[in-house]
Amino acid sequence: MNSPHEPIHHWLSLRVQALCFSVFALSTLMPPYVPKAALAPPAENGPSSQFLLVEEGFLMKSSSLTQQGARRAYAEGSYHTVKDGESLERLANLYGISKETIAWANNIGEGQSIHPGQELLILPVDGVLHTVKRGQTLLGIAEMYSVPVQRITDQNRIQGGFIMAGQELIVPEGEPIVQSPPTQVAQQPTPQPQPQPQPSQQDTS
Repeated sequence: MNSPHEPIHHWLSLRVQALCFSVFALSTLMPPYVPKAALAPPAENGPSSQFLLVEEGFLMKSSSLTQQGARRAYAEGSYHTVKDGESLERLANLYGISKETIAWANNIGEGQSIHPGQELLILPVDGVLHTVKRGQTLLGIAEMYSVPVQRITDQNRIQGGFIMAGQELIVPEGEPIVQSPPTQVAQQPTPQPQPQPQPSQQDTS
């Protein structure tokens, strides 16, 4: 003979099973909780900021040249954040390059000064940074700056002589190309024809 409590026990058992199934389903769909501290990037050691001129020709900032992008780097340099009291001359002595090289790389005109907080690109050697244009070759760039091709190849770690438009190359000992404005030839005034003397008319009587 069935107990009057059996239907209630059966109903409670079904409810517990349904609740357990719901909890299991939610636990499989929701991602596990991860503390924010675990997601924070690890502290970096070494130089604060550097750049890589990579194969595609884009400037990519990186915290360390030992990262994955370094194996494809053609040239290396660093960024320097200007502090109070620093000048181009002081930075040139600090990095062992000329102040002109720093000015050229950062488009600092003659007579312009730097200011605290400004971020400057520091090339590893004296020279200029050249952006390859469509149709240019290593030989043409070397002749443009009067620098041996091998100097450019070695500095930028170019293999096979292959370069592409948009790529940035360090040209050691190079100087900016100053394009002189086209000279205008003064036009000589067009000579005007001289008036011909009119024959004098004598009165006839």
